[in-house]
Amino acid sequence: MRRILLLTILLLTVLVIGARATSSSRTYIPGVFNEATHTPTPTVTVTPTPTETPFPYGVHILPNSFLYESDGIVHLIGEVFNNTDDSLYAMEIVVEFYGADNRIVGSGSTDVTPLNLPGREKGCFNIIIPDLESDWSYYNFNPPIYDIGYPSSGLVIYGETGFYDSAYGDYNITGWVRNDGSSSSYNVSVGGTLYNAVGIPVGCEYIYVGESDVDLDPGEINPFSLNYSGLLRDYYDVHHYRLRVAGDIYSP
Repeated sequence: MRRILLLTILLLTVLVIGARATSSSRTYIPGVFNEATHTPTPTVTVTPTPTETPFPYGVHILPNSFLYESDGIVHLIGEVFNNTDDSLYAMEIVVEFYGADNRIVGSGSTDVTPLNLPGREKGCFNIIIPDLESDWSYYNFNPPIYDIGYPSSGLVIYGETGFYDSAYGDYNITGWVRNDGSSSSYNVSVGGTLYNAVGIPVGCEYIYVGESDVDLDPGEINPFSLNYSGLLRDYYDVHHYRLRVAGDIYSP
């Protein structure tokens, strides 16, 4: 009986010690709480699309002129905007070139063509400066000089086609002008402005319609053909063009 009791005590002792050993050998890994890192949603700054600053009332030479040289002769292509209610006539554009010392080293002038420029319209000009000194530094335009014009209404351009001739470097525009007005129009001419891909004017020409008769009676139609010669420069960079037609309401 004592032996059984002793064995029982020994067994209980072993179990207790074993339980303590087992308990003490446990490895406790502390809980690691990865707090979610919240990347804040970036604030989107909406930059408004810039709008063109409207020109004040008046006549403005636009700041997008283009200059090139051919056979020692400088050509300056530009545009003027008639931001008035009047049609203007025979507008003269004068430019002066200056050296680094601010002295005038060359100048030139021309008329905007066609000669009548209605209100809220743009017209182009091509100033030729044959004897410009090579050391010029910058140029300025004088305020335009003009008269009030009286253009005829009802002139319409249609059927126009523009194409580049890579063999000669030319650009050509052909089409027709019809007088849809109720009165005759005299000295009818078509002007064309060529633009490159970023909207800079790179060519300016005009021509009177027809071959011999430059006047149009009501309902009459005449062709026109504008040529921008590759002998002056290669017009490979032309992206688009703009045409306008004008005539007088009185007979010269």
